[in-house]
Amino acid sequence: MKTLVINNEFGGGYGDVAITLYALKELINSAATQYIVNLYVRVFEHLELVKALVKLLGLPATVPDFQGYNIDSSLGDIQIRFHIPTNEEHLELTWLDNVDGSSEVLETPCTPRLKDCYKSVIPLLCHKLDVPHIKARCNKALVSRTALFHINEHTNRSSRCVSSQYYVNIINGMHDLGMIDRVYLTVHDENQYVKDMLPKLRPDCVVIKEPLRYVLTLIREELPLVVTHSTGILHLGALLGCRTIELCPPAKPEIETEIWHPPTCDCNHSVFYDKSEIEVLCDVSQLEVSCSH
Repeated sequence: MKTLVINNEFGGGYGDVAITLYALKELINSAATQYIVNLYVRVFEHLELVKALVKLLGLPATVPDFQGYNIDSSLGDIQIRFHIPTNEEHLELTWLDNVDGSSEVLETPCTPRLKDCYKSVIPLLCHKLDVPHIKARCNKALVSRTALFHINEHTNRSSRCVSSQYYVNIINGMHDLGMIDRVYLTVHDENQYVKDMLPKLRPDCVVIKEPLRYVLTLIREELPLVVTHSTGILHLGALLGCRTIELCPPAKPEIETEIWHPPTCDCNHSVFYDKSEIEVLCDVSQLEVSCSH
């Protein structure tokens, strides 16, 4: 039995890891189903996150308790290396055959959208492994009136984010439309703006202060919907099968929205760029009607 090692050498935030794991999920499912191997996934950063996701997704792979720069290239009969990209428009990867000593840099598609890179690369790798591409699936329908909102006050942090009052209006509007009756809130920090929000919100609210593992389990087991700006929680929600809504202010460059939104083309992912709360609620309510038929 051969050993196949998938090296996820991406660093950065949780969103970068989640995007890579979306590709790994499809590759692992294909390889483990049709290709008789010992399957390992090694990571550059966020070891505990990757281990938790592999467990939650039920992927038939082992994640060694090691992370860092010096990954031993001799481990495993075959290696696939997802490299840190030097160009945002390309995904860099290498195929290493440690049995015959050969290596090959696989061509990646020329596209401004990383999600499309992963769509194209996975069939290529499956062809190299001589296995069918088993496409990962995710949920599309809202099965409960529960949502997770990950909030980051834009005046304190980033131009990617909309204001906390914008979230108040969205949450109350979705509640009044009968779309949600329970809300989980996750935050970057326990800042005053979150405490100020709570009395203004009409649905039942729970503020999550637990470690990331609890958030992942919650997304996996209970939540049908994640609403936030472009951040790791958005990508993790998409990876775990949630419908995702991305709220973008006009200060965020539109090209970043195109490049970095979740690579989940077959899931419901909606991007609202520079739209008022009323416009978002109108569009979301129409999406909900279309999904119910």
